[in-house]
Amino acid sequence: MSNNLSYEDKFLENTEAKGFRVILSGIIDAAFLFALIIFIVRHFVMFSLWDKIAENSPALIFLINFFIYRLCFLLLFKKTLGMIFCKLKYLNRELNKLPFLQRILMTFFINTNGVKVFKNKP
Repeated sequence: MSNNLSYEDKFLENTEAKGFRVILSGIIDAAFLFALIIFIVRHFVMFSLWDKIAENSPALIFLINFFIYRLCFLLLFKKTLGMIFCKLKYLNRELNKLPFLQRILMTFFINTNGVKVFKNKP
């Protein structure tokens, strides 16, 4: 998708993703994250602060890992693992790929102003 195309041309090239694909993408991300956490906890010696957090608040461990996972995948691949398998992508309000700063914001905010999930072209 070229930036020289008009907004109308970009709109015709892209279809907003809704429903099943977006939910499936989230389920894949959650399953991968749970598997990753279990792998890390079982196979690596954790430092004492991590152990204390895990004992008192496993949900906090999940959130910390969630943000690290999203940050790494969005910065490196511009999409999460679930989005890769479901062939989805993020586009901003102008229907362009997200710049670096918006990808960082998408790590912490699932829905930011003007960013939507679109299907990849076949």
